[in-house]
Amino acid sequence: MTKKKKIVLLQHYYNDIGGIETFLINFCKTFGDKYDISLVTRNISFENALMFQKYANVICSLTDTIECDTLILTSVLVDEENFKKIKYKEIYQMIHSDWTAMKKFWDWKFKEYDPNTKKIV
Repeated sequence: MTKKKKIVLLQHYYNDIGGIETFLINFCKTFGDKYDISLVTRNISFENALMFQKYANVICSLTDTIECDTLILTSVLVDEENFKKIKYKEIYQMIHSDWTAMKKFWDWKFKEYDPNTKKIV
């Protein structure tokens, strides 16, 4: 039996509703039987965690390091504390907004966590 590749989705906070959250559950429903998926997020409602448990592991706080084949940062907002505990072979980062336009009203600077990050825009 071949070992499933491990994917970690790192989400800063899991809101009850939103575009990223819709992507996350659909991603896990689509690929949960093909990959070993873990959702790492600081907080998630009990109801949403139960829904995810059908397709992925849900981790709210990493106490030890974990390893994966692929890490997907699901936003430009990254939970740095948990990020530091994830060892990966490849990394992707989702970018959902036009940050050039957002700079006009939000004083936030994009931070690159790994120069090998592939961006999903």
